[in-house]
Amino acid sequence: MDELLKPIKQFLQCDTPDAWVAAATKPENLPVVLIDHLICELKAYMCKLLNGCTTDLFISAFNGDFPLGHKLTTKEA
Repeated sequence: MDELLKPIKQFLQCDTPDAWVAAATKPENLPVVLIDHLICELKAYMCKLLNGCTTDLFISAFNGDFPLGHKLTTKEA
């Protein structure tokens, strides 16, 4: 398993904290984890559509909706 995860750990440059894994695997947290994953997928898709991602371009995709653009381009999302 360590060999399989080696490229991922090299990319992330850190291990996933045990506390995060414990919280993420609780059944009551499944909706939060799935929503977070959905937001990450949407961010990646928007970056692909915009041929790269900058905050200005990303926010403009939401017609100047700064609070939404800010949420989607920061760790608040």
